[in-house]
Amino acid sequence: METFLLPLFFAYEVVLLERVFKEHPEYLPEVLKFMDQFVSIGDRNEQYIFARLHGYEGDFALELYNAKTIRNRISSWLNDFDLMGQIRSICPYMFKRRRQKHVEYTTASFTTGAMPSENFRGMIEDDVDDDPDLRQNVINDLVNAFELEEAVYWVERYNIPSDNLPQYLKDFMSGKISKEHLETHESQLEAASPATNEQLSPEAKSSDPPVPEITYCRCPDEVTNLRCKLSRSRQVALDMEWKVTHTQRRVALIQIAFSETEVTFVDVIALRTDPGEIVRIADALRYPVIVAYGFKSDIETLYKSFPGIPENSIEKWKVLDLCSLSEMLKKYGKRFFPCVGRAGTFGLQKMVKMVLNLDMDKTDRMSNWESRPLTREQELYAARDVTSLLSVLAAWEAEVRSPYSPGLPLEEWEAFRIETNWRFYAVKSRRVLKGHDDHVITCLQFSGHRIVSGSDDKTLKVWSAITGKCLRTLTGHTGAVWSSQMSGSIVVSGSTDRTLKVWDADNGDCIHTLVGHTSTVRCMHLHGNKVVSGSRDTSLRMWDISTGCCLHVLQGHRAAVRCVQYDGKLVVSGAYDFLVKVWKPETETCLHTLSEHTNRVYSLQFNGVHVVSGSLDTSIRVSDVETGQCKHTLVGHESLTTCMELKGNILVSGNADSTVKVWNVLTGQCLQTLSGPNKHQSAVTCLQFNSNFVITSSDDGTVKLWDVRTGEFIRNLVELSSRGAGGVVWKIKADSTKLVCAVGSPHGTEETKLLVLDFDDERNSAGHLSVLNFVDSQDSS
Repeated sequence: METFLLPLFFAYEVVLLERVFKEHPEYLPEVLKFMDQFVSIGDRNEQYIFARLHGYEGDFALELYNAKTIRNRISSWLNDFDLMGQIRSICPYMFKRRRQKHVEYTTASFTTGAMPSENFRGMIEDDVDDDPDLRQNVINDLVNAFELEEAVYWVERYNIPSDNLPQYLKDFMSGKISKEHLETHESQLEAASPATNEQLSPEAKSSDPPVPEITYCRCPDEVTNLRCKLSRSRQVALDMEWKVTHTQRRVALIQIAFSETEVTFVDVIALRTDPGEIVRIADALRYPVIVAYGFKSDIETLYKSFPGIPENSIEKWKVLDLCSLSEMLKKYGKRFFPCVGRAGTFGLQKMVKMVLNLDMDKTDRMSNWESRPLTREQELYAARDVTSLLSVLAAWEAEVRSPYSPGLPLEEWEAFRIETNWRFYAVKSRRVLKGHDDHVITCLQFSGHRIVSGSDDKTLKVWSAITGKCLRTLTGHTGAVWSSQMSGSIVVSGSTDRTLKVWDADNGDCIHTLVGHTSTVRCMHLHGNKVVSGSRDTSLRMWDISTGCCLHVLQGHRAAVRCVQYDGKLVVSGAYDFLVKVWKPETETCLHTLSEHTNRVYSLQFNGVHVVSGSLDTSIRVSDVETGQCKHTLVGHESLTTCMELKGNILVSGNADSTVKVWNVLTGQCLQTLSGPNKHQSAVTCLQFNSNFVITSSDDGTVKLWDVRTGEFIRNLVELSSRGAGGVVWKIKADSTKLVCAVGSPHGTEETKLLVLDFDDERNSAGHLSVLNFVDSQDSS
């Protein structure tokens, strides 16, 4: 592209660009080709690589990706400069996007009844004839709208294989679901849906929710009665009202709802002369599951109002924060509740409107809550504010408990059900795998139905993730097993006996023993049929696991190699000599030595573009693998970064300071810090994350679930009965439906074992919502 156009392009100077094109239309095709490349690569989330190919720095990639002004004007330029006939050759990717939009709009018109099927077919058949992806999108949209007969027409027209069809459509085509059944199902769904304001009668529109019965708790005797009632309750809702001053917020009222019609007001003003009574109530709240909204803010205010409340008292609360439910509503709510609008951040008022189709009057929210007596309007507001939590939860739970929702295609329903199980339900399918006696589990692998654990007892054990049975024990090492990798049925292990062993997990045979290191094999990374091992002898070795031969030796570190990554082309290693090295293994040459760290390097991630290293110096460094230059220094942790995971541009790091942070490695920005009242109480030992969650384990004996987008704590997935007394979660591995935890204690207070939690068991959704997914004492007998 012409050099003088670049500044205009990146500054989004649309008017100036158009003026240039009117005078020199020969420039426009080049600009459109450039934009077509940009849109294509940006949509594949590779904008950083694209920017690098064109010589721009990483931050420019974000600017490129946000150039919506230019993209929105492309269509008008094509028309203005009479380039529509050339669009296929000039910008094929944007042509595909243009067709996609046309097909989506036309399909929506048909499914809403605004267009007969003949017109619909004629308008889109030219677009979908030569685009299999568009065909599949049309079929999926038709199934989602219950236009199954029309979907069958497109399936038969293009002879689409059944493997590519949604299950609901396959059932319809095979006769498992009849047209009459479908019509009945739709009628039931329509009848079960909450009425909109237009459908409500005048009496129904004006009716308010039932007025709860309100009792007050103002004196020690009433506190005792409240404590007894809490100890017998399975679930309550909790909310607080406060007085806002210039310097702080002060709790004035605590509302506890035992049902949608029964509320207790804890009169903090009356009890303020004896703060010990508030502490007693806080202690009794450990018994029921607490339903709340914005729990973190409430608890911070409570702590500031009553500094005498012990932190360990609040830590025992089992809290279900409906902020997690708001994330589910953004993704799935429109399918269940007609009042759910566009996705976005919303509070309790909007959630009540979405789920219950009720308008909450927030007029009294900022009234003077320290004045006594409370007005009748304040009482009604406070009571309905807390009972609405139970109403929302009950409405949502009724939807989740149904065996199948016709509002979602089957695949999306399965994803919804599993995510709901992760977020809310007590797991009924869990297994305890006991082995390795009282030794430490040093490494853990999990894939498909197979789990492999390695221990300092010199063995590895192969387990079934389905039955929980130990299938076989891999024996042969003469020292502790410190590292392992697994691919399919092949397992590779490294030991203090200075060897690696290659195993066949299907039969337990040792295929090869790899000899060459002169000290403990501390780390390894398997890619294809090659494994790279790092040792305390300061060297790295590349092995061919199919032959057992050592292919290359990489020497250059001056201390033990602690971590290694291999992507099939380059090897990256971190060591106790404070250095990170990038190697080309075929020539055994070190391409770059990254020397910015000032202490030992303990953790490493590498995605082919970025080298991310964590050190005892408390920092995390993001470096460019091509140049070896440090792009960002991520600061904020206070101790050793013990574990990291990098996916795309997102890095999640766990630290010995007990916190977890989410970063953008392109910008160096810390997006979230996972801390607060529910943070880990000791060093983070392991973590994993996906598009929904971050799962973290710790020396404090817990496994916690966090929302990766908001950073909010969701709940504890595992709480060892020996937590706080030496019980440790050493390692975790997870896939979309299962969580595997290696637990034990170096002091013998917790038996060494594996815990397997299955979130794909439909029995989970049949029970009550709970924040207690696993309390170890239930299964240790």
